[in-house]
Amino acid sequence: SRLYENNPKIVAQARIGLAKCYNELDWIYESEDLLNRIKRDSLPTSLAKEYAHARAGLLLKQQRHSEAAEQLKSAVKRKGSESLDKAREYYLIGQLYKMQGNNKEAFKYFGKAISQNPPYELEFNARIRQTECLTNQNKKSILRKLICSRVFSNASINI
Repeated sequence: SRLYENNPKIVAQARIGLAKCYNELDWIYESEDLLNRIKRDSLPTSLAKEYAHARAGLLLKQQRHSEAAEQLKSAVKRKGSESLDKAREYYLIGQLYKMQGNNKEAFKYFGKAISQNPPYELEFNARIRQTECLTNQNKKSILRKLICSRVFSNASINI
């Protein structure tokens, strides 16, 4: 960031990457300080979603789940992220909403994870989590969908 100090976009991008590294090292104070400096020094709009992704990682480390869910919702739309990454982030958003007791939103985001065509294990877990979010009256219809889907295609379960 010092080498390209005349180019604010490159400086912000380097600082965002450094903040992500600090998150992984559990250097929470340094990461938060760096992210605050990025925001203060005017963040380029093209990096807003990358910034949200780094901020969400920090908020997750700080156990601030409701704020992390909001940041992840904007971060998941960033360019260049792969379908698997999006599916994992949607799944994480669903988990965060489930922890908060917001089953309707959790169900929606587990469905978005499934729609990204993730690997079998992620799809299976998302479908199971969706059934946990439902009331008793809707569980039978979802269980039928699970049995008819490829998740339980070989299972012989009676409802």
